[in-house]
Amino acid sequence: MNKRREAEMSKLRRDLEESNLQHEQSMSALRKKHNDSVAELSEQVDQLNKAKARVDKEKQQIKGELDDVKASVEHLSRDK
Repeated sequence: MNKRREAEMSKLRRDLEESNLQHEQSMSALRKKHNDSVAELSEQVDQLNKAKARVDKEKQQIKGELDDVKASVEHLSRDK
């Protein structure tokens, strides 16, 4: 009877160890997937921030050109 209990305990320990190993592997895979997703999203955020900065710079240049054109039109209107 003792041998049977020891065998059952040994089997339960092996099952538990196997379950823990599978759990750790699953967690590792999920962490890797999460880290890959975070890295990809960070790259996208960086690209969007660069694009926004470029668009803002172009917007300021266009506003400056528009102001110059408005000033020229006003000057021409006054001269007539």
